Parts: sequence; structure tokens; C-alpha cells
Amino acid sequence: MLRRKWQSTFAVVLIGFLPALAQQKDLSTDRHGTKVVFSSTLSLRGEERNDWDKLMEARQEGTVRTLLSIQPVPSVYQTNVTTNWPLINQPELTSDGTGMAWTATTYCRRYGCYDATNQGSFTAPGVELLKNGQARISANGRWLLIHSPFGPGEFVRKYTWWRKDLSSGRTDQGTQYSYDLGPIAPVGRRVISNDGTFVRISGTLGLEVYRPDEPVSKFPAVGNLKAATISDDGRFIVGETLEPLPSLVGVDLRSGEEWPVVSADEGVRAPALSEDGTTLMFLSGANWLARNNGGAVQIWTMDLISGELEQWTEEPWGIREATLSGDGQVAWAATVDGRIVRVERRGPTREIIESSPWSIPIPTQPPYPDHALSASLLVPGSRYEIEGSGLQDARLTWRGLEIHPLEVTTKRLSFILPLEAEVTVERATLENPKSPFMAQLLFWDIVPTWPQFVFENSAIRGLRENGSVISEQNQPRGGERVTLSMRGLGPVDGEERVTSPLTLSTSLIPPGGQLEPVTSFEAVADPSNPGLYLMRFAIPHITSSGRLFVMVQDPRRLASTAQGEILVQAEIGP
Repeated sequence: MLRRKWQSTFAVVLIGFLPALAQQKDLSTDRHGTKVVFSSTLSLRGEERNDWDKLMEARQEGTVRTLLSIQPVPSVYQTNVTTNWPLINQPELTSDGTGMAWTATTYCRRYGCYDATNQGSFTAPGVELLKNGQARISANGRWLLIHSPFGPGEFVRKYTWWRKDLSSGRTDQGTQYSYDLGPIAPVGRRVISNDGTFVRISGTLGLEVYRPDEPVSKFPAVGNLKAATISDDGRFIVGETLEPLPSLVGVDLRSGEEWPVVSADEGVRAPALSEDGTTLMFLSGANWLARNNGGAVQIWTMDLISGELEQWTEEPWGIREATLSGDGQVAWAATVDGRIVRVERRGPTREIIESSPWSIPIPTQPPYPDHALSASLLVPGSRYEIEGSGLQDARLTWRGLEIHPLEVTTKRLSFILPLEAEVTVERATLENPKSPFMAQLLFWDIVPTWPQFVFENSAIRGLRENGSVISEQNQPRGGERVTLSMRGLGPVDGEERVTSPLTLSTSLIPPGGQLEPVTSFEAVADPSNPGLYLMRFAIPHITSSGRLFVMVQDPRRLASTAQGEILVQAEIGP
């Protein structure tokens, strides 16, 4: 067993791992990496649309198909009608690819969903089981493990497990209580071995080893690991720890002996073992071999006999999730930029599924800074930003009109909603025409254009006459010309001047008083920030310092006004 410890010497930047907000997740493959199964909220073109988790399969030849998809089902409880939304995810293949475990969760968003349950499901030729919890399966397809975490509101975590020998039909089960049970490793790495062994880890109880027909083995000193994967022969585990720095640690399940495997300040996670237990795959942003200068998360393997490290990928945006074939020669991965790739050891990386844009629409600045309104409320003529993954090849359309982005990367896409956008509730679409999946639907509630100030720290964003930023420490004086940032002012003419008949009024607070109209001002498009506007005017001649209340109004919509404050100083006398 390997005793050598690798540590990154490139510990300059701590790389954070992205949450799984992408469109493909829960990857699992077979012995030779001929196919990968995963869950996705996307729907294939030509099939019935289902925007909830479903099971899908991609093969090395490039084909993609839906394995299991369940449409939402309405149910009635007393006099209430609600909808059960089925989430089918966490598929796990047997080594030969003929059996698969998965987890199905029924979710509803309204009260009265009395029949909402968590279910673990498993199928193999001639076998189908249902039981509460998450279902996992051994590589040889003999052992099924269903585990259920503690329920909501329980002070002590209660972990219930249920294990079945599918060759004999024999079952056993048990319950474990702990305040700090560690999480079960996600699919893509085994948690039950070919002889039925599995483990549970907590800080208070340490490591507990559950073997069929044997008493539970306990190693109290081993309690700082999480998300451990078990070797197929049940001899050892490899788990993640952050103590004293991000590391992978191995544990012998007979002796309880621990040994360091690899560590890096840039992070190491998601360990997965080959079937013979000699190859360990993991993800890291480290740069051990001087081929990952950008620090993106890549696929790495270690030979647990020789200690040799290999870097499998050089993805510029990095790898979000990966799984290793049983023979240790192929990895399937979901990239940060939304693709599914197949990677051969010391061989090529092939793109099997092109990027599929996935996003949540958010404005770069809230269109209504004084109200907590939904980010899907859009104002024509204003600039917005979409954040997600796979956006580098995205095509954004609204009512059949393609909206060309101002700026685009794989994670962000900014655009201006056309001024001619109709005030309505409308669906926009986001898609990559080369992807096998349908476009994502974005629901936009388009509201009338009216003036709004752009705020920073509760004050209007603006510049003094000398070009410096207005702030508490840098206040303009009476009579000085200022420029305030706005949105929603509508169309402009050929000289970029706003054509709307706006009015501008101000009032000093204190002493306060009636709003005084400003007769000379200029409203133009911001040349540096498309979708924003600049309001230029001179502060009234004032003899005391305070807060200047500013209001901009469009007389055609008197109820629609922009209002805010800036700090001002008294005018310097002659």
C-alpha cells in the first residue's frame, strides 16, 4: 500500500470548486468507459419537454438518449390540488453496465403534498426494488445499499441503512445515531464493495465498518474524513479531509491505519478508484506537472503502487465533475463550460456533448433598486446579464428576435433588452444550435420603461465636475456641475440625447422645502456603459451642506419617477 505523500508546491491561489448548478451531473460509467449515465434537467430535441431531473445516457460513439423521465403528476389532498414534481437522479452503473441504481424524489411546492417521499430505486434484469432513501450498488451488481439520512428537525442525526444480497435475497439493516455524520460519497465512486462492505464516518464515533456476517469494526481515531470511496475488494477507503490542508487520506479497514495520499492548497476532491484498487482518480487545480498554470480544476490520477501522478485534462475552464471506468483507462467528465467529454488515459479527449447553455437571468444593476423585485422583471433599453455555464456558444432569442450579446464568456452573457420590447410576460430562449438538447426557457416579465437611478451604497452613483466619484468623503459643492447614472430613459436621437420629455427637480435636506425645478440639464446615453444613461446638471446655489434630494420624472407617466439623494457641501463664497 502506498505510503508516499504528494503535496502541491504551487500554493499561490486557493481554487474553489463550483457548485453543481450545471445541466449534467451525477456521472457514472462502466468497466471500459463505453458509456456514461447522468441526470439532467435538459430535454432532448424531438422528445416531450421535462424541465426536471431525469436519467440520460451518452455513449462513446456520440449518441445520447433519455433513459427515464417522469412528467409532473397532479394530486388532490382534501380540497387542495397540488403537483408532484419527480426528480430522478444519482444513477450508478454496475461494472458490466447491465444494472443501475438511482434515486427518485417527489417534490411539490405547495402545502398538502402528503405523499411527497424520498425513494431509492434499483433495476437489474428481472429485479425491481423500492425503499426509502438513496440507492447504491456494488460494481459486481451483487449488493444493494439503501441509506437514509436523518429527518428534518431531528436533534440527533439518525442514519438508517438497508443492505440486500441480490444473489441470495438475504437482507439486513440497522440504525446509527450521531451528531456529526459525514456525507456519503456521491455517485461516480463506490460506497459498497463487492463483498458487501460499507463504512460510516463521524467526528464523535470515528470510522465504523459494516461487513456481512461480522461484528461492526470501529476505529474511533478516524473521524475527520468525508465523502470516502471504498475499494471493490473492501480492504481500504480513500476520503477527503481539510485538516491540516485539503488532502486525500487512505484508511486500511482491517487495522484502521491511515496514510496520506495527496494534498494541495488548491484543493483535492472526488476520489474514485479503479476496480483493482491501483488507480486513484481525483480533481484538483494544482500544478504538479507544470501543465496547469491557469489553476483550473483538472482530472488527475495516481498509481497507488508507484505513486506516479498523471494529469489527464487541460480544460481552460476546468472540470466540474468526473467518473473513472473500472479498468482505470477512461474518464467521463462534465466541464465547467457545459460539455460532456470522454478522456482516455494518455490518449485524446473527445467532446461527446457540446455545450448546453444553462443560466439564471440577473441584471447587472437591479432595475428597481428600492424594491426587492424578481430579477426576471426587465425594462426595455436597459442592460442585463445572464450568469451560468456553457454561454460561450449560446444563442439568445426573444419573440423570434436574436439578441446579440455585448460581452460573452462561458459564465456570463450581457445584453440590452431592445427598446421596442413589448410590455408583456414573455419567454426568451437560450440554446446552442449544435447541442442535442432543447433550448432553455427564460421567463421575462417586461415592464414599462421609466426613469431609475443607479445606486451604490444607498446613494446615487455619480461624478463630480472634475470626474471624481461622488462619495461621503468627496462631496460636490453648490453650483458645481455633476453627472448622475441612470437607466430606463428610453430612446435617444442621432446625437445620443434622450428624446423623452423629462423634468428634473431638487430640494436640499435639511432645511428641506419645496422641490425646485432645474431648467437646464442634459440626459444622454452613457458611451462607456451601453444600456445606461447620464444625467448632467448644476447643483443649485446653496449656503449650507446636507443631502440633496433629486427627482427625475417623465410627464407622460407621472406615477413613474426616479428619486434619490447625494451628499453636497455649501457653495464657497466669493
